[in-house]
Formats: sequence, structure tokens, C-alpha cells
Amino acid sequence: MKRYQIAIVISALKQLENFPSFYGEKIIAAIDHLSANPRPHGCEKLINRKNEYRIRIGVYRVIYSVLMTGFLLK
Repeated sequence: MKRYQIAIVISALKQLENFPSFYGEKIIAAIDHLSANPRPHGCEKLINRKNEYRIRIGVYRVIYSVLMTGFLLK
């Protein structure tokens, strides 16, 4: 199965520290699952944004980008 690499910006990590631990664990698990399936059931494409999506975890939303990278073979 193809796996995507996950990069989390520092400001998001700082916000995550302030969440209740119950939601923090659920959010981390949801982000981890995005590496296997970056467009899970229930995700929504953001309007007027290129390659940006959101998923809901309880009352919180995770906004993320799916960036495609390629390899040049010679």
C-alpha cells in the first residue's frame, strides 16, 4: 500500500498541546491514518483551495494539503 509522508507545522503542534487529551489522541490517530489514505470517507475538499482538505474529529477540524511529488528517472 502506498504511504504518504506527513509533515506537521510547529504552530499546529503547539495548538495540539492545548487540546483535551481525549481529542488530542483522536486527532493524532486521524492524522496518522492520513498517511495511508489522504482522502478518507468524510473528508471535504476546501473550496477555492488547491489540494486542501479537512476532516472533522468531534468539534475540531484538521485542515491539510495533499502534495504530490515525483521522481525523475534517467
